[in-house]
Amino acid sequence: MAMKSLCILFEISFWEYSSKFYTLAQDHTDKKNVQEFVSLLLHRKVEQVSEEAESFRASLDKYLSRHQKRIQEAQERAELLGRASGDSHVLRIFDEEAQAVESVRRSSRLLEESFATGVTILTKYSEQRDHLKVPVF
Repeated sequence: MAMKSLCILFEISFWEYSSKFYTLAQDHTDKKNVQEFVSLLLHRKVEQVSEEAESFRASLDKYLSRHQKRIQEAQERAELLGRASGDSHVLRIFDEEAQAVESVRRSSRLLEESFATGVTILTKYSEQRDHLKVPVF
């Protein structure tokens, strides 16, 4: 039972653990070998944990890099949209000018039509006056 729990703790195969333990058990009088074996297991576990930590650190660096890139892209997008809305202000000025020009054209056309109507009315009055005049003898 103890061997299986050590295998789980140190994530080594039961066969690998058993073979090393069997080798050490044959020479059970030498405590130094047992200590070396435990030291080897602990050293292996420390290496594994440090590799995992390095992997996590690399993943975190990648995540932070992507996150920073997204923030930068969002800022650039906001800046471009700000410019676009600023340019939109310029376009609005041109639109207002175009509307003013169109309004002047319409007003000019209405004045011409009014003038033509006035000329027509005065012409008709002149004709009527000529018809209504009584010749003086």
